[in-house]
Amino acid sequence: MEDQGILDLESDILYTLGAVANETNDPDACIAHTKRFLDIRLKIAEQTCQVDERLARAHNQMGIAWILAQEYDKAEEVLKASSEKYEVLPNYTKDMKSLPLVNLGLAYWLQGKLEEASDVLELGLSDREELYGVMDNHSFRYVKRSRTPTWVLLNLPLTPRTTKNRQIPLRPRKCPLFPGPR
Repeated sequence: MEDQGILDLESDILYTLGAVANETNDPDACIAHTKRFLDIRLKIAEQTCQVDERLARAHNQMGIAWILAQEYDKAEEVLKASSEKYEVLPNYTKDMKSLPLVNLGLAYWLQGKLEEASDVLELGLSDREELYGVMDNHSFRYVKRSRTPTWVLLNLPLTPRTTKNRQIPLRPRKCPLFPGPR
């Protein structure tokens, strides 16, 4: 086995390059770098017989790359895998899969699968509320507000609905960047 420290560094570099390609709207580079990132993490998992957080993150990032390329079926598959990988980590908490769930909700939303988007986003939101309370900013304070379950739910073009014990208000479509309550 190659030195895992070197593979970790290489995968971290590829993760960063994929993220930069995503932020600059370069789907080909994003897919190429992120695919190599995922391949390294899969190789390490196979060699060590262990799932680690980087492997779960690599699946999530691959989902983001597929969304950028408008390959939504592929995105759905790897985002579901990301969520599953997080769930088997020894230090797993429900908030770890927040980003894969938000990204899966986004993939559904972009395909017009609004009920599926709502279901997965509400699951992510209820998981976070269980841990941190309503309208938390625990781990999303450094993440773009557009990636929080609440923001996406507030912007789904559905009729208002009640979930559990809270009313989910909808914002007018003329204001799609509404960041939600602070």
